[in-house]
Amino acid sequence: MSHIRCLWVCLGYLIIFVDFIQPDRMNVCPRRQVVSYTRNVNKSRSLPYQQYSFWSGWQTKYRTEYYTQNEIAHKTEVREICCDGYEGSIPNCQPVCREKCPAHGFCSSPNTCSCHTGYGGSDCQPICPAGCGKNEICDQPGVCSCQNGYNRTSSSDNCLPVCREECGHHSFCSEPGKCKCEPGYEKMESGTACHAICSPKCGENARCTSPGTCSCDPGYRFQNNSHHVCDPICDSGCSNGDCVAPNICICHDGYQPNNTNPVTSMCQPVCESQTTTDSNEYSTTSEDFQTSTADLHPYSEAEAVSERTESSQKWMIIMGSCAGMILCVAVAIFGTKYYRRSISRQNDEAEPVMYKCDLE
Repeated sequence: MSHIRCLWVCLGYLIIFVDFIQPDRMNVCPRRQVVSYTRNVNKSRSLPYQQYSFWSGWQTKYRTEYYTQNEIAHKTEVREICCDGYEGSIPNCQPVCREKCPAHGFCSSPNTCSCHTGYGGSDCQPICPAGCGKNEICDQPGVCSCQNGYNRTSSSDNCLPVCREECGHHSFCSEPGKCKCEPGYEKMESGTACHAICSPKCGENARCTSPGTCSCDPGYRFQNNSHHVCDPICDSGCSNGDCVAPNICICHDGYQPNNTNPVTSMCQPVCESQTTTDSNEYSTTSEDFQTSTADLHPYSEAEAVSERTESSQKWMIIMGSCAGMILCVAVAIFGTKYYRRSISRQNDEAEPVMYKCDLE
């Protein structure tokens, strides 16, 4: 029997302990408080009354009266209240945080915020355990999305920047709304198109067609052992002269073209017995250029200056003649007007004299 009694006592203490640690009683603290209450108190009092006696007459006597009266008393009680840092109703006491917790957090203890599952950090940001790629952000727990200004065409592709206007040739969208030239290309100062870069730079009559590669203009070719400087091409070879432009030669001093044919003319030495031509420059155009140069007659620089001087003198003579004619016309018009005014005045003076003679 003693064992059974001991077992029941242990079971009772266990029930009390479990009830004490139940979650719904958490954050509840016992506090001793002085409370007031109303109680009934038995009291007595003496009441006077008059009594008549034959011998003594009226006399005042007293009798004891018993009654109950309510009075306020004070006592100390143990009451349950929310512990410090908690508020609410018993037994649901909630912790209080002075500063507001983030959107995905909650107040787990006084002035302490904790994040919901799947969020972490001081601001309770979503957590992606596998990590996000370039230009991506973790906007939901375990879910990555492209940043603003970036987009992907499929779930397996990377997030690429988006440019509203399409980038031109040899350029790509490097940042949202910004195009960048490919390696080996650069933008010109006055435009947005990407042009190839050649180092060293291409010479005159050449252009950079691809990174590090120059190409000559039509009618030109690279100099010997050069890939940047282009010289003009003369089909005749321009012997005893300098090829200054495609199929255009200038003869050296002491040489002159042997004829005016731009295809077959050559620079030959000048002899005193031979009749000199008008120039030491000629054109040896190919078939593509014959129509534009066949009607041109080459002439020397001195004759060109002389011809320009003669032309200027002719223009001066023509302009002087025109000015003289205009001046003569103006003088004639002015003289005619002056003569008419003189005749009109003479007629006006003659009329009064004739009138006077008639009266006499």
